[in-house]
Amino acid sequence: MKIFLICGASRHGKDTIGSFIEKYCKENNIKFCKTQIAKYLKMYVKDYFGWDGSEETKPRTLLQELGTDVIRGKLKKEYFFADRTKEDLEILSNFFDVAAVTDIRVPLEIETIKAHFDDVVVIKVNRINYETEMTLEQQKHKIENAMNEYRDYDYILTNDTLEKLEEDVIEVLKKDVRSSFVVDTLTYLYRGGRCSGLSVSLHPVHISLHSLRVRAAQITAFLAEKQVDVVLSSPYK
Repeated sequence: MKIFLICGASRHGKDTIGSFIEKYCKENNIKFCKTQIAKYLKMYVKDYFGWDGSEETKPRTLLQELGTDVIRGKLKKEYFFADRTKEDLEILSNFFDVAAVTDIRVPLEIETIKAHFDDVVVIKVNRINYETEMTLEQQKHKIENAMNEYRDYDYILTNDTLEKLEEDVIEVLKKDVRSSFVVDTLTYLYRGGRCSGLSVSLHPVHISLHSLRVRAAQITAFLAEKQVDVVLSSPYK
């Protein structure tokens, strides 16, 4: 399963990118699911503190205190949210082709998911000329600044207009989702799928080097053992 991890400051467009990915997958008959790291945190606040779940009434200070100060800090459950999301993705990978996690806030969330899945793409979104509605104290909170020094993004997108942002997201998907299906097809063959010959059309898309490195030895061994004829075609002459 291809997994997109979406990072960015509050209200910069993380959920919007998730919606664009969902739209693209639906239009191309790709099974898609969307989840959030903080869904269990939000569940606590809705179930025990009376939040109605709306953005307009979001108790941001309570969410910061409960998630970071209490769960990650006082209780030392640093991996509480990352591990639960990892487990959700493990289950969902049996039913979906593409997943998006739309609220990555700390580097260890990325590291945890990357350690357990081969095909992960990290996207950061920056919103132009946006004035935050958070108080100064909320802006200074640790969780709002945890990604300040992180640099290992696959893509950095600018949320200037929704139209341009959607175009940029589609370009990412054309590259990474297509390449994922090429690799998954070869993996299927390695794991026992049958064919008399294999034809792979190489379009001008970026194929994740990490994914290829993970599977290259297996695919090479399979092709040698089964003597599958591989016909490669490319638009580049």
